[in-house]
Amino acid sequence: MTLEVGLARLAGALGAPTPAVDASVRLPVETAAWVGRSDTHPIRFWGGHGAADPPPAVWLTADARRAPAADIPYLVTGLDEAAAAYRIDRLLDSLLPFTLHATLVSVLGTGVLLRGASGAGKSETALGLLDRGHKLVADDAVSIVARDAQTLEGHAESAGNGTLLLRGLGPLDVDHHFPGQTQATAPIEMVVDIHSNAAGSPLTGTWLQSGLLGRSLDGVVLAPARPLALLIETAVRERQLRGRGYNALEGLLCRHREHLE
Repeated sequence: MTLEVGLARLAGALGAPTPAVDASVRLPVETAAWVGRSDTHPIRFWGGHGAADPPPAVWLTADARRAPAADIPYLVTGLDEAAAAYRIDRLLDSLLPFTLHATLVSVLGTGVLLRGASGAGKSETALGLLDRGHKLVADDAVSIVARDAQTLEGHAESAGNGTLLLRGLGPLDVDHHFPGQTQATAPIEMVVDIHSNAAGSPLTGTWLQSGLLGRSLDGVVLAPARPLALLIETAVRERQLRGRGYNALEGLLCRHREHLE
């Protein structure tokens, strides 16, 4: 999925000359930072080192005389990376809300975004979490806004508020089945990708940093044919423990070293 923005608007945010042709560019939604120098950034500073793989959506350059390849649009700016990133971040935040095909739940007070292909089991997983006492924010379509420079917030589109869409059962009114277990909004703090190709060592798991609309979020990949509600609740607890400085793998390795000694 992509977020569309006009080159003229980007130029205006940077104080750059307006391009002769105001084309629109599409920026990937699943990105942790919009602007930078690595190949993960869709808006990238030109280093003058030849072709980039993968190419960015837009180049930024300080010198029009050393412009990059003509097949990729570029903007001329004298701003450094931090200033350019700040201005573009605020511009792109102003283009939100963005609606994502996903499910958002609040687990132990943590907003968890469930992603996966259609039929992956996002809604059924949310039902399992409701049964464990957690809360539904939005199912099927999550409307995402920028709460501040670090935080994204999600809520249901008005037509789907409080409704869980279940294959076989159809729409479920959550307030009737699970009174008090809906929540209007939640900050998106963690991403769970439900994917049949989830792999990973039992020692390291499938933890990752997941990009979303210019923010880096903690994430984990889980296979669908597993007790997902229990695993997600446990993942949230594990994330909270890690935030307090505890790491189970480090503890395990330390005990092994002590045993060998």
